[in-house]
Amino acid sequence: MSWMRGPDRRRLLDELQRFTTRTWRLTLLRGVVVLALGLVILLAPLTSVVAVVALLGALAVVDGVVALVVGLRARGAVGSGWRLAQGVVSILLGLLLMWQPEVLLVSLAALAGVALVVVGVGMAVIAGQTRRMGPATWRWQVWAGVVLALAGAFLLAFPATSVATVAVLVGLAACAAGIVGLVHGVRLRRTAKDLKDLQNH
Repeated sequence: MSWMRGPDRRRLLDELQRFTTRTWRLTLLRGVVVLALGLVILLAPLTSVVAVVALLGALAVVDGVVALVVGLRARGAVGSGWRLAQGVVSILLGLLLMWQPEVLLVSLAALAGVALVVVGVGMAVIAGQTRRMGPATWRWQVWAGVVLALAGAFLLAFPATSVATVAVLVGLAACAAGIVGLVHGVRLRRTAKDLKDLQNH
């Protein structure tokens, strides 16, 4: 950024500061919630497969809502369109799973696969598009997105996968995405503070 001068530099700093300030809290919150739900899926003594399906639906809804809010708050910024699309798809899939878990049990692997692919591709694309606006953790976001998408592709390729295996895969994927979200949120907060200090000088 040192090569930029005058209004261009100021405009870029303003854009970066707005982006990081608007999104770091929700990014951090999303990481906490997704990590917590991932741990619940992996560790909780779920008594029925229907409970597993409903919990996966709750994970998708929560993640989708946060993605939607982040997309709306960063409206007009690079990557906001992908966040909005990802949020809508995740919410719809989550509500579908929570609404009729017994009926959808037979297609659980396929639905979970679609959700993981959508979230993974969205995460990787958003990270790539916003790399100049966010901290250095964007590479970790890309890799996390790739891992999620590959897990989803596996479930789509093997739709007969057992509910237990689906739960483990989704739980691990959620934990990975949650940890990356936590780290990214902390780095965004630090970046927002640094940019604010830079603007004041």
